[in-house]
Amino acid sequence: MVKAYVFINAKADTSQAVAEQFKSIEGVSNAYVVFGNYDIVVEIQAETAKKLRELITESIRKVDDIVSTTTMVAVDG
Repeated sequence: MVKAYVFINAKADTSQAVAEQFKSIEGVSNAYVVFGNYDIVVEIQAETAKKLRELITESIRKVDDIVSTTTMVAVDG
């Protein structure tokens, strides 16, 4: 299983609505509205790195009102 965190900047005043949309996407474990450099943090997981990339490019990034994303893949120590 591959896990990643996607840090998202959304258009003004849309963070909560955007975060809610992620909760219905298969592979999304959690979606949080946060304060700081990003508006939303989404925890995702997939069986392979290829499926993780597909989840990000075909589902996560296609949600309306996203301005930018930064993805960090988690690795075991």
